[in-house]
Amino acid sequence: QLALSARQRDVLLCLLRAMSAKQIARELGISSGTVKTHTVAVFRALNVSSRAQAVVEAGRRGIAIGH
Repeated sequence: QLALSARQRDVLLCLLRAMSAKQIARELGISSGTVKTHTVAVFRALNVSSRAQAVVEAGRRGIAIGH
């Protein structure tokens, strides 16, 4: 089981929708800096270093938009 906070999961789902940090910030009502902090935490949890790798790894783990 992937240990993500609710907000980190929200950010991951936005990443899966190919949203920019600015779009994610607007969508979630948080700052771009906070988006970056959560993105780094998501990358660490998934053991990846890029958005593309995060999308692939999330898919491998069965995490999809709307779940």
